Amino acid sequence: MRKLFLMVCLCMSVLQIWAQGSKTITGRITDEKGVPLSGATVFVNDRLAKQTDSDGGYSIVVPAGTTKFTVSYIGFATKEVDLGNKNQINVA
Repeated sequence: MRKLFLMVCLCMSVLQIWAQGSKTITGRITDEKGVPLSGATVFVNDRLAKQTDSDGGYSIVVPAGTTKFTVSYIGFATKEVDLGNKNQINVA
């Protein structure tokens, strides 16, 4: 029982350290007229990707040190976006 408790504590510590090294970015992807782009893809470091929902919304966890992400949608030019210190980024 003691070993199980120690393992759980260790796992929780590792998760907490990992969570401190990342942040969640949210926003909305639209076309130039403000129409939401459902199914647009948000890439972080060319590996981690999420698709936008029916309202063009997205939420993605980015690792510490990440400075940019990329938005891609069929029929539109791919766009690279600087993160800065923002937690919410809307892209048109």
